Amino acid sequence: MDQRRLLWYLFPSYLIITIIALVAATLYAYYLLSINYIEVISSDLKGKAQIVENQVREHLVVSSYAEMDSVFNLLFEKTDTRFTLILPGGQVVADSEKDPSQMDNHRNRPEVTDALQGIVGTSIRYSKTLDTELIYLALPVYHQKIIVGILRTSVPLFLIEETLAKFQTRFIIAGLIIAMVIGILSLYISRRIIKPLEDMQFGVEKFAKGELSYRLDEPSSKEMGRLTAALNQMAAQLDEK
Repeated sequence: MDQRRLLWYLFPSYLIITIIALVAATLYAYYLLSINYIEVISSDLKGKAQIVENQVREHLVVSSYAEMDSVFNLLFEKTDTRFTLILPGGQVVADSEKDPSQMDNHRNRPEVTDALQGIVGTSIRYSKTLDTELIYLALPVYHQKIIVGILRTSVPLFLIEETLAKFQTRFIIAGLIIAMVIGILSLYISRRIIKPLEDMQFGVEKFAKGELSYRLDEPSSKEMGRLTAALNQMAAQLDEK
C-alpha cells in the first residue's frame, strides 16, 4: 500500500477549506454589490423623475401631452433614460421611445399599481414594447392632493449587468490572487507543522542505526517538545547501557 507524506494530507485540506470560504465570501460580496447597485440606479431614476415632476404636473393639469413627448425624447437623448407619462386610468400619453397610441394600457403594471396607491413603485421585468428587461421606477404626480398621473423612468437591465460584469471580473481576478496567496501560506503552515515530525523521524532512524549520541533539536511547540525530550532521554539511557 502506497503511503503519502503527511504534508499531502494537511495541505490540500487547508487549501480546500480556505478556497470554499473565499468563494462563499466572494459570492456574498457580489450579491450585496448587485443589490446596492440596483438601489443606486433606482435612486438615480427617482432623481431624474423628480427633476421634471413639476413640469409634468403643469402639462397634466391642462392635458397638454404632445409637448411632454418632445421633452421626454430630449431627456432620453441626454440621459439614456426612458421617460413615460401614464394617466391614472393606465393610458400612456407620452413616451420617449415609442408612440404612446401604440402602447397597451399600463394600469396593471406592478410599478404603476404601486404608484397609484401613493408610493414610489419599482420593478424589474421584461418589456414587450422594447423586447428587453428593464428596471422601472414609477412616481405618483399629485395636484391638489389628487394623483393626476404617473411619471415613470426606466433603463435597460443589460446596462446594469454590463457594469456588474466588470465588477465580477475584478472579483474573480482578486479571488485568484488571494487563492494563490492562501495556497502559499497553507503550504508554509503545513510544512511548519510537519517539520518537527520529520526531524523526529530522522532522529529515530539515527537511534535505530545505533547512533544513540545523536540528539533531537527541541521544537517550539510544547507537545512536540515533550515528545522530543522523551526520545532524547530514551536515547541517552540506551547509550549508557
